[in-house]
Formats: sequence, C-alpha cells, structure tokens
Amino acid sequence: MKTVIAEKKLATGEQARVVLIVPPEEDGLRGMYAVGTEWKHYYNRAMIVGHDQFIEDRVFIAEVGGVPAARLWYGWSKRTLRGNFGNIFTNYTHRRRGLLNFLLECFKKDFDASPAQMLCCHASEWRITVYEKYGLQTLHGNAVSDAMGIVKPELGSCKLYMDRLYADCGVAKLRDGDCGDQFDCDKCLVYTDAMWWGARPFVFAGDQNRDYMTSLNRVLEKKGVIAVAENTAGAIVGYAAAIVNPSCTAAFLNWRNHPNVSRQDVVSLLKYTVEKYRAAFQLPVYAALPLSAGEAVAEAQEAGLAMKTELNGIGIFAL
Repeated sequence: MKTVIAEKKLATGEQARVVLIVPPEEDGLRGMYAVGTEWKHYYNRAMIVGHDQFIEDRVFIAEVGGVPAARLWYGWSKRTLRGNFGNIFTNYTHRRRGLLNFLLECFKKDFDASPAQMLCCHASEWRITVYEKYGLQTLHGNAVSDAMGIVKPELGSCKLYMDRLYADCGVAKLRDGDCGDQFDCDKCLVYTDAMWWGARPFVFAGDQNRDYMTSLNRVLEKKGVIAVAENTAGAIVGYAAAIVNPSCTAAFLNWRNHPNVSRQDVVSLLKYTVEKYRAAFQLPVYAALPLSAGEAVAEAQEAGLAMKTELNGIGIFAL
C-alpha cells in the first residue's frame, strides 16, 4: 500500500512529497539504494511477500519531481512492539535540501500514532543532534557514536525501559527464532549497558552468523537453524545459531547472550540449537572460540563440544 502523506516546496523551489509504503508493495523497492546485502534480503522479503505475522514495516520515500531522492525506514515486532529505526539515505544529487528533516517529521508523526513502543538505532556525530530533535535519546551518553532509542512517553526513558526489560535474565522459554526477534537480538539486547561495554566478541567462521539478521537470512535459505531464549518479560536474553559454512560443509555454532544469563541456561540454549540442527542436517557442528574466553569455552564444553585443535589462540570445538 502506498500513500502520499506530506508535500512541501523545498528552499530550492522544487516540489517534494513523502510517500509512505506499507509492505508488501513491490514498488517500494524503488529508492532502496545504498542498502547492505543483508538488508537487501530483508527489504526484498518485506516488499515482495511481507513479513506476515512477525513484523510491521514502514518505508518513507521522499520524492523530488517524482524521483525517489531519500529514504527512511522503521519496523517493529508485532509480538513485542519493539523495533528498529534507520536505513536513512539521501541521494547524492539531492543533499542539503532539507529532505532528512522532512522524512523525520513524517516518521515522528507516524510513530506517535503507531502501536510500536520502542525503536532503537545507531547514530554518530551530527546525526545524534538531528535525531534528538525528534525524540530519540542516546543510551550511553556518547556524543560521537552511540546507540539511540525512542519510546512512548508512558514508558519513561529508553534507559529505564531497557533496565526493566533485562532486570531478570533467567530464561523462561526456549524456542525457534523468527523474523520478529531480530530487533530484540540485534538492537535491544546488544544496546544494554552490559552488552555495550562488555559483550564477548564473536569469532566468525566465514562471516555466516555475525549477527542475528545474517544468521536468520541463512536460515531462511535452508542453511541452518537459530534459537532464542526469552525471559519472563518476553525479551530475548540470548540466541544461538548453527549455520552451514559452504567452504567446509560443516555448521559453525555461535551464540550471544546477556552476561547475567546463567551458564546453565546458556548450555540449555546451545543444546536446544544443536538438537534442532541435527534433526534437519547431517553435517558436523563446530565452534571457533578464543581460548581466553573462559566462560564461552566452558559453555561449549558443557554443551558437549570438545576441543579438537588450536590455531593462534582460537580453539576449534566439535560435537
């Protein structure tokens, strides 16, 4: 569905308008320039078939003379009402004409009227100042580069809302991950203070599962499995993915969790993920971990993986 929601004359005298696109809508792929590979998968899925029961997407296209000139997107999980804001880009030929502020005005009005409760993004330098004008707040007090968020007024500040979400990191439920979980996993979770300042870095095997979105895209291509761990508040406190690496015909297991999740719960998540993988694939499972990451090594070993070899401080574990 496409709707013209605002029109204005730019300082240059050109006529501009903002078109709101609610997927599925194939014409929404117009103006999707300068989008990374994994986001292209996301947009193609959203625009062509939609995200069904998982996600509500909003794409705002600023057109000048009928030509797409700038873009802004946000989306939220229908389950949690938490989401992501960003993928903002202005075509080089239309910069410094006020299109970013035009889009942000439309976004803020739409967000205020939407069911979405919280959106997160990452911003740097001048973007932080611009976003703050429209209600976004920095989460860690860094004026150069920081995570940002916006919440509905009744929830208080972003920081307080996130503190409440992750106050209890006990795992209440393990389940298969889906499209709607990516905002909790790649934004809310990693933007908590505990993850932002002290998260265990990933060791990537062929870059197949560097974050939740990348892993999910491989899962949707039938190349692996992904599982999530929820707390009693319904927030994702950890996830694990076993993704097939085409260069070695084996799956590499990787995981990310809030540091307050107990080792027992992390081990349960890993076992659940491996069981799901083995039921669907007949390939070996490995994990590549820095031997200096003692907790991660212990989690892998308690989940049944044994170290087979070591290379430059990286242990290769196998099940």
